[in-house]
Amino acid sequence: MKQEDEDGPSTHQPVEKRGPKESIPAFLSRLPPSKTSVSQAGPWIWMCKRQPQAKAGDVATLLRKGNELLHGYEEEAAALRAAHDKSGAKTTAVLTRKLNPLRRMLEQNIFALARETGVIAGKWMFFPTVDHVDSVWKTVVTALDRGELGESAKVATDDGSGQPRLVCVYTEDFSDKEDVTRVLRTLVDSGLVNAQSRPIYYKCDAYTYLDIKSKNDYGLKASLFSSRDVLTGKF
Repeated sequence: MKQEDEDGPSTHQPVEKRGPKESIPAFLSRLPPSKTSVSQAGPWIWMCKRQPQAKAGDVATLLRKGNELLHGYEEEAAALRAAHDKSGAKTTAVLTRKLNPLRRMLEQNIFALARETGVIAGKWMFFPTVDHVDSVWKTVVTALDRGELGESAKVATDDGSGQPRLVCVYTEDFSDKEDVTRVLRTLVDSGLVNAQSRPIYYKCDAYTYLDIKSKNDYGLKASLFSSRDVLTGKF
């Protein structure tokens, strides 16, 4: 997952996002994601409903305190594993029962820290192929401009790999389930998400900044929930 950029106020037309007075057609024509390279615009093309972008919160404090939480978990987990190995137990059932509460506490503490530092945004993520990314991005940009999504979205530029491009559609608060659901239903109604097929996933920015990916040493789920969870009321 690419790290989110922090963009400050700008009085000129920024290279990597829609300018204050730029029309939607001009913006899409100037920065088609299928053909815009990393060297031209950086790793992301941004669409922000408001200028400038909303502040990301106190990321420095989130990183400092968040990494302390992660390191604390690692130390406790290592001690439990060492004790388990020393015990000669034939299964890991007891160890798992001890680690699970630690993981839940770590997750709760990170969410509380995100709230404390104001790093509360999150995003729905999906991965259109290169041949579809321009049309997908156009749909996202148009819906966002009409006020049907949140305040911002971004799409990955061309890094030369030919891989599907990450599109992130943001909501302002990962704990606002009503808004998270509203944005997802707009994506479904727009044809960008198929409610009956492969789900997409929602991740909070706090996890992105702390580099918590799908395979991590803490046993945390990198995404908070899937589109299937939300559409079936299981979140």
